[in-house]
Amino acid sequence: MEDLIVAHNASTEQIKSLSSQLQHCETKIMDLEDRSRRSNIRLRGIPETILQADLPSYVHGLFKALAPEVHTDMLLLDRLHRILKPQQIAASLPRDVLLKAHYFHVKDLLMRRSRTAKDLPMEYAAIKMFSDLSAATLRQRKTFQRVTETLRANHILYRWGFPVRLIASRNGTTTTIHTVEEGLDLLRQWNLPVVGDSQAPKGPRQVEKDWHTTN
Repeated sequence: MEDLIVAHNASTEQIKSLSSQLQHCETKIMDLEDRSRRSNIRLRGIPETILQADLPSYVHGLFKALAPEVHTDMLLLDRLHRILKPQQIAASLPRDVLLKAHYFHVKDLLMRRSRTAKDLPMEYAAIKMFSDLSAATLRQRKTFQRVTETLRANHILYRWGFPVRLIASRNGTTTTIHTVEEGLDLLRQWNLPVVGDSQAPKGPRQVEKDWHTTN
């Protein structure tokens, strides 16, 4: 039994080490993919009646409504097309439009303006703009759901960083959260009840060599 326990504990340590290395590699790959998409914008809500040939003029009209001071030459697009619709999206909804802005600072300005835009022309009022993120990044962000829900419930501002991390601001102090466990520990330090909190197993654990038999 002691030999089995020693072998089990050695395997546990190796699993933890390999898991850490794998997570590091996945994070680097996600970061590289997201950097390659950093100039992309997803537009949601453009009717399918707007054909591919008409998309450039429609999108330029939207961008001029958001940032009228930007010269038309600066609204150069390297790519503009519709993308496949995920299976879980209703068939009645239009496909998203994906574009790549030639100038990153213009893309950044448009994204900021879209968050605060008011009184847009009727044809653009329902359009939503999103950053184009990798599927792996979206999955990893979803794992922070308990943390983000707790932050929103307590009116604590936060934003996402890259690679995936949360940057929360509370009482004038900014804190960076790199892992879900780190975020949950921080919330408990702030004495905030965690939404959906539960004690889930944290993977393989080591076994003590000493055990007792009870009758």
